[in-house]
Amino acid sequence: MKIGYQISLLLLIGFGCGKSGSDEDQITADDIEKPTITVQHISPRAVEDRLCGSLSQRVIKVNTDSVIQLKLLFKDNRALSQYKIDIHHNFDCHVHPRSEPWKVLKIQDLKGKTMEVTESFTIPSNVSAGNYHFLILCLDAGGNEADFVEYDIKIENAKDALAPLISLSSPSTDTLLINKGETIQLKGTISDNFSLSKGRWELYYYNAANEEFTALQDFFSNAQGKNYTMNTSFALPPSAASGLYRFELKAFDEVNNESQKVFYVKVR
Repeated sequence: MKIGYQISLLLLIGFGCGKSGSDEDQITADDIEKPTITVQHISPRAVEDRLCGSLSQRVIKVNTDSVIQLKLLFKDNRALSQYKIDIHHNFDCHVHPRSEPWKVLKIQDLKGKTMEVTESFTIPSNVSAGNYHFLILCLDAGGNEADFVEYDIKIENAKDALAPLISLSSPSTDTLLINKGETIQLKGTISDNFSLSKGRWELYYYNAANEEFTALQDFFSNAQGKNYTMNTSFALPPSAASGLYRFELKAFDEVNNESQKVFYVKVR
């Protein structure tokens, strides 16, 4: 999250460089006090939820076509400059789907030492379901950065909130016993209530040291429909360490609803 914030801040500073001369007159070398951001109101309210395997304390849960509203208070000891709203996708923390993500990038000037701002964002009906980052940033006229405010947004599609169904015939057991370099056969079906088109499936595994590896990834065709037959294989590297491996097969439908099937492989 830190790297993403730094990139966003550079963009914000770039816009600040274009301020008028009257604003620049207020910039002094001895201004070292950073501005502050206070969220006075936010709707829907933020709750605790699990995202990408971690527990987040500030999750805003919404459906498509709904609205996020917030009232912000910006303060500085001398002069405010700009604020920025940055909303971008986080999805399943691995790869991005081909369906449309939601993105907001708004930069606005501020005046004086104190300014109250009301913002309202409507979630489009055609955006991908999933996880999004929501950042609020601020600069004063001296270039000092406020402590940014961060939320997570969890979007569900109002018309399709059901995840695909994964059914595996191979592996046929929850724990498979194989040797290094041997092949794992994956056979089964993935089905959805609406459409798998433009969705995808992914296979990840975690070794005995809990290190994550990407095994396989594939996208469904644009004309896939509701059903997909899986018949593929994955060869475990001969250099793989012995131990118990956790495999996760994930499926995503057209609007990015996610399901997961877990099985274990004991490597000798």
